[in-house]
Amino acid sequence: MRRLLNDAVRTLVPTGEDRHGPLPPLMLTLTVVTGLVDAVSYLALGHVFVANMTGNVVFLGFALVGAANLSALASIVALAAFLLGALTGGRLGTRFATHRANLLKTATAVQTVLVAVTVAAAVVTDGRVTTGVQYTLINALRQAIGAQFLARGRQVVSLCGDGGSPC
Repeated sequence: MRRLLNDAVRTLVPTGEDRHGPLPPLMLTLTVVTGLVDAVSYLALGHVFVANMTGNVVFLGFALVGAANLSALASIVALAAFLLGALTGGRLGTRFATHRANLLKTATAVQTVLVAVTVAAAVVTDGRVTTGVQYTLINALRQAIGAQFLARGRQVVSLCGDGGSPC
């Protein structure tokens, strides 16, 4: 048990000589933020996930067969925005393939801009989520998570797939 706790502490607070540097705690932070964004989007944006595409595919199917309180359009917008975000993340991943830290910094900057757009939209509308605001928020957040998803996936491959310690 002590070894497990020591490993957890080393992951959360890596030492200066750790070969992955601050990437493991940053990846954990991105994972937590993804969960929070999904919880808020589900509750506030009309039962749509912006971080979980499997849920949107299921909701799209339910909406198409007439389930109440589910929007097929919201699910389609979320899926399309995810694809756009993943395309952006893929291009960033290709451009920064040789330097993981630059990839993570750039993906985080893109995400920050997109989240700032959602915050600005919420502030300008005084928190009233009209249909236009709803789709603006879904689109920007989904693109941010799509870019994060691809960048994070490349980071995990870099951390786990390099013959180093097992993940």
